[in-house]
Amino acid sequence: MENKRSVGQVSLNYGIITGVGLILLSLLLYSLGASQTSWAQWISYAIILAGMIIGALNYRKRDLEGFMSYSQAFGVTFLIGIFAAIIIGIYSYVFYEFFAPEQIEVMIRGAEEELWKSNQNLTDEQFEMAMNFTKRFMTPTWLGIIAFGSTTLVGLIMALIISIFVRKEDNSFNATFKQVK
Repeated sequence: MENKRSVGQVSLNYGIITGVGLILLSLLLYSLGASQTSWAQWISYAIILAGMIIGALNYRKRDLEGFMSYSQAFGVTFLIGIFAAIIIGIYSYVFYEFFAPEQIEVMIRGAEEELWKSNQNLTDEQFEMAMNFTKRFMTPTWLGIIAFGSTTLVGLIMALIISIFVRKEDNSFNATFKQVK
């Protein structure tokens, strides 16, 4: 008989795989100069989605005898998202602190341009105040925290939805009989 893995083991494994996939995507986009494009975010969502679905289905098939409740599905998918978020948060800090600090200036300039485009009626004082606020949060530490928080939020929302589709209740007579005991 195969050893059954805990939800923590499965989540950690697939969280690491998902986090590494996000890092590889980030490095590829950075090397192509496409890290600030909107479509890149959709690819990262697809990576998170794939990691969660594959992890949950694998856990259901291998460790739960083919059946999984909604709460079990939510637990494994949410933890995969948390572990991926931890990895991407640490990566973001290290990346902006040591490898590409110039990217912070690129992001600030992009925010500045976007602010002018969307709010052309701002006074110089309002514009300066908004940019000072933006710059305060454009540090490697804050970018790491924001990456962790946003990945966790995306993971939570995806886990809630994915769990609906990957659950598979055991409605057999034996399963019903186990619940009566």
